[in-house]
Amino acid sequence: MSPWTVREATISHTDVAVLNTVAEYLGEAASGLLGRLLTDDSVSFLAAHRHTESGLEKRAAWERVWSLQRAEDRGEKVPPFDPPPKYDQKDYRDATTWRLRGKLDVPKERFIRYPGCESDEDKEPVYGWAGWNHLQQAIALATLYLTRKQGEAWGKDRLIPMLAGLDELLPWIWQWHPDPTPESGGVKPGQYIADFLSAQCQELGVTLDELRAWRPDGAKRNGAGVAKKARAPRKVKADTEEETP
Repeated sequence: MSPWTVREATISHTDVAVLNTVAEYLGEAASGLLGRLLTDDSVSFLAAHRHTESGLEKRAAWERVWSLQRAEDRGEKVPPFDPPPKYDQKDYRDATTWRLRGKLDVPKERFIRYPGCESDEDKEPVYGWAGWNHLQQAIALATLYLTRKQGEAWGKDRLIPMLAGLDELLPWIWQWHPDPTPESGGVKPGQYIADFLSAQCQELGVTLDELRAWRPDGAKRNGAGVAKKARAPRKVKADTEEETP
């Protein structure tokens, strides 16, 4: 994923340092408290983790509207379109995400949860800072992907959700980061991420349609699903630079 790294894209956030200090001095009890705070104020990085099947259908409608709006912003003529449908509680897989996102699926959480991305070495849950913009989220996710793929030899089935997360971020990267940068090798960041995604899909032998069709284990097509309870981490590291639109 060179030349980008997560550390280059972010700066330290005071709140996380304070929480780490509490855990350091108070020990396991504080660690449990920290775990609950993170769980109660975090949302998964991937739509398939957040939404039931009915919610994913509504999200698809939102994505169509976003695509039309982007085309309109580029000066293209687009057909009239209706506002996308609002979400109900049944459209979310857990009560926490419903509480934090609501009828319009607006991010109000402080942390991003990465279920299924825990290291085999320590099994600790993985969190990111919700203040990362879309490009920073993509860099963090791609870096995590390479760590699991190259450092822990993860197989295709475990890597696919992370690629699906990159695919979801890509339209926003094209929208909010349109200019080439030195960090992306002089090309547009969207092209850099798109090329990375394409290369990884080709290597794993999967298509974008297969990424978008991925569902968590145990998730039924009618939308039922049970989220696993996160373990309380002893430490958390998260960084921020600007708030995600």
